[in-house]
Amino acid sequence: AADSYLLCHYCGHYSAVPEYCPDCLSTRLQEFGIGTEWVEKALKKILPQARIARMDRDTMSGRRSYFELIQQMESREIDVLTGTQMVAKGHDLPGVTLVGVLLADQSLNLPDFRSAERTFQLLTQVAGRSGRGEYPGKVLIQTFNPEHYALRCALGHDFKGFYSEEIALRREFGYPPVSRLALFRVSGNSPEKTGQAVRQLAQIARRLKGRKEFKNLRLLGPAPCPIFRIRNHVRYQLLVFGQEPSALGNFVRHITKETERGFPETVRLELDRDPGSLL
Repeated sequence: AADSYLLCHYCGHYSAVPEYCPDCLSTRLQEFGIGTEWVEKALKKILPQARIARMDRDTMSGRRSYFELIQQMESREIDVLTGTQMVAKGHDLPGVTLVGVLLADQSLNLPDFRSAERTFQLLTQVAGRSGRGEYPGKVLIQTFNPEHYALRCALGHDFKGFYSEEIALRREFGYPPVSRLALFRVSGNSPEKTGQAVRQLAQIARRLKGRKEFKNLRLLGPAPCPIFRIRNHVRYQLLVFGQEPSALGNFVRHITKETERGFPETVRLELDRDPGSLL
């Protein structure tokens, strides 16, 4: 549409939708991805007689609205429920016999070593919402990568198969749980001062890495975070891998002590031991 635009919900940047590809100059562009509101509107057109509700951040303004919606589902006042990952979280709804997942590839493509694990967890959770009563259930998954092991194993509830595939990759690249991990994240509203602080962090880390007690540690970065800018703050990260928690802990303490003295006040240094997310 003429009034369409692209908007980043993290940094607030927006621009007009391009008319052609900036790399190959092709005009054969197609929108990819769909929000829960669009899904709800499409379902109402396809199923005009159905009672349809939506569960996402916009509709769930508080605990009361959440429980009211669940009660409506339990009392069969709603025929179809669409929403975000909230829909998958542990609801016991015996009347549900069909579950559909749109664009299951999205979580697989996140730049985090746990992306396949989280996709597998989410799909097994949402699949468990179907067929919990006296009638059998069915699960439909839309994907562009049906051969991915996370999707195959989730459909078959093959936990051992998923573990075998995933742990092989973790061993190959040295990611947890075969090692311990510490994440340093540097952020600030001044790109120049933040960049200076990042270079200082890198110098300290590499100098410490040369000491005998830290020779078995591995550094990755520093580099821009996958989500580089949030609310006008630029972000960088440094990953430190180690087999021994004590050595990793001592390394972290040395870095924290040295950076306390030299970092600009406008720059923030965060430490996350065994982080749940790299984003």
